[in-house]
Amino acid sequence: YSWESKIPLSELETIMNKNGRPVGQILKVEIITQTPSARVGSLKITGTQSEMVIAAKDFRVWLGGNRIRSTSFAVEIKDDTLEFHGKGWGHGVGLCQWGVFGQALLGHSYEKILQFYYPGSEIVDYEA
Repeated sequence: YSWESKIPLSELETIMNKNGRPVGQILKVEIITQTPSARVGSLKITGTQSEMVIAAKDFRVWLGGNRIRSTSFAVEIKDDTLEFHGKGWGHGVGLCQWGVFGQALLGHSYEKILQFYYPGSEIVDYEA
């Protein structure tokens, strides 16, 4: 559920260059927008040459989904390293496969599980 990741600033600089977003030596990384579900929407990366605003979902893909497990994170620079503290694993929208698995192991019915993930929805038989 909770995770941490540390990434050297030099590695982020290389990744930024590789993705056509050079900023020079990175000085600051800050969260500038959040989504309605309180996840990071975008980040501003300030370097010695320029600053860039990047969608958090793209940033996560660039750094790797196993390292930045979700866009629900806080970030700070300590020494020459970006430190991430986050929670969850995935995009944060819809049904969580591991959550469903856990509920099924607890013996919950598919109706109860679907109503948990999609509150207010109605399960009906549909005949053609």
